[in-house]
Amino acid sequence: MPFRHLFVLIALLAALTPLAGAQSGGSDAARTAARFEGMRAKPEALLAFLSDMPKGADLHDHADGAVYAEDMLAWAIADGACYTPATLALIEPCAGGDVPLAYGLGKDPNLSAEIVRALSMQTFASRTESGHDHFFNTFGKFGAVNARHPDRILAAATSDAARSRVQYLELMTAVDIGAARDAAKAVAVAHPFEPANFDADDAALDAAFAKIVPAAIAHARALEAERLAALRCASAQPDRGCLVMVRYIQSVIRVDDPASVFAQTRLAFALANDSRSGFVAINYVAPEDAPVAVRDYVLHMRIIAYFHKKYPRAAIALHAGELTPAFVKPAALADHIRQAIEVAGATRIGHGVDVLGERDAAGLLREMASKHVLVEIALTSNDQILNVRGKAHPLPAYLAAGVPVALVTDDAGVSRSDLTHEFLRATLTYGFTYPQLKTFARNSVAYGFLPRTEKAAMERELERAFTAFEHEQALLQ
Repeated sequence: MPFRHLFVLIALLAALTPLAGAQSGGSDAARTAARFEGMRAKPEALLAFLSDMPKGADLHDHADGAVYAEDMLAWAIADGACYTPATLALIEPCAGGDVPLAYGLGKDPNLSAEIVRALSMQTFASRTESGHDHFFNTFGKFGAVNARHPDRILAAATSDAARSRVQYLELMTAVDIGAARDAAKAVAVAHPFEPANFDADDAALDAAFAKIVPAAIAHARALEAERLAALRCASAQPDRGCLVMVRYIQSVIRVDDPASVFAQTRLAFALANDSRSGFVAINYVAPEDAPVAVRDYVLHMRIIAYFHKKYPRAAIALHAGELTPAFVKPAALADHIRQAIEVAGATRIGHGVDVLGERDAAGLLREMASKHVLVEIALTSNDQILNVRGKAHPLPAYLAAGVPVALVTDDAGVSRSDLTHEFLRATLTYGFTYPQLKTFARNSVAYGFLPRTEKAAMERELERAFTAFEHEQALLQ
């Protein structure tokens, strides 16, 4: 049995016997579990407990969406940026009709709060747009500012993760996808994209990618150095984010044209296949329910499968099943998760909300359990975007079927959440025990895309953190 699977099995058995320590005389873990049970009617005490609890890893975190609107607004003000009055989007450089932020904020004391609400889900109430549309529209409103501060984005995401007692973070970002898009356009003149001939499509990109890939690796390494510098990791007073190990997942924009998606996917695999880049996996991003994403879903899974054969070291995590009947026709709910696993070879599924609506859902759940495909559960995001929560969420079904899960943030800044609050929400909604929460944390490290030796060290560090945390909690009982 592979080490990862053995580790998860041990953790699962521990979760199923939460009173074992108490029956054997009362260990720190058992006392901590008992203290946790006594807090169920005290949300404030639960929050304090969970704030200090080690969380392991956050495996599903979009870098742009991880940043809080207040931070982006401060950067925009320092940049001398503008805003568009009609949408409250931040604009750099300023264009006709836009208003300088400094001027607008001086004239309107409420403008800052209004912009924060426009750039996030803070106090969102559905009026003229759905939660789904408001959520995804925020990215276009702050994209111009974030594009100028990639180092600050990565540093802020890392620092915020550390505050939630995260020791390992996998951040989704996109390095040099513009170059991949440009290459796809350039070769299309002589070689239009042929969905039936991936070998020819791939060969047409060879000359351009001989330069694009080394440049992207160099850019990725430079960004990581800039992140560490922004966190002051070499100084006498480093930011807490310096304690978090970070690896990256290259994003592919699934709503682009097929030739562009093909080229972006090749770049993503090339980065994730090269240990020098800091990238470990690929993922497809943008709304799964978008017309282009639905139309090309089968093609996209085939593209991923094609490149995985060429770049076997690259791992695959996919957004799949982030859907409900409110957004797509029934046919789109039938097999997105299954295709992601069986065709594309994904070993982690992001969201997976529509699993019970897939054909042969019971069989799919058994397959996911037997293949140890982890589901990245984003409770707050699923509520805000899809209006799926509580009993309507498939999390209990995944657990009942033995499918491994981990709690994730998705877009902590936009959602106004963090991993601590995801653990709190899971506890208050589903009544999870402390051992079950430990299993989620252990899963997050066990299913991270790290080399075996690094993962083993990370797992040992998590167990040391649990031991220290439980000793402290036992003294408080």
